[in-house]
Parts: sequence; C-alpha cells; structure tokens
Amino acid sequence: APRWLISRGRNDEARRILAKYHGNGDPNAPLVQLEWQEFEEAIKLDASDKRW
Repeated sequence: APRWLISRGRNDEARRILAKYHGNGDPNAPLVQLEWQEFEEAIKLDASDKRW
C-alpha cells in the first residue's frame, strides 16, 4: 500500500503506484498530489502520537 511504502521511505514506489491507479500514469495528476499530501500528513500525525 502506498501509505506503508511512504512510511518506510519508499517514496518512489508509492508515487508510481498512486500514479498508476489514480493518475493514469501521471504522478503530477491532481488526485495523486492530493493523496500524497494526505498520506504524508497522516504519517506525521501517527509519528507524533507515538512520542511520550
């Protein structure tokens, strides 16, 4: 899943998957960009929850 890949630093793979399934192969498609931002924000929030 793209979110898992992003959280593991495998950004290129994640972007290719998003582009393939949500952007007709275009990594700059608006939906791909929106999902990318949402994934990054969610990962940052998850990381901040784990701090004590």
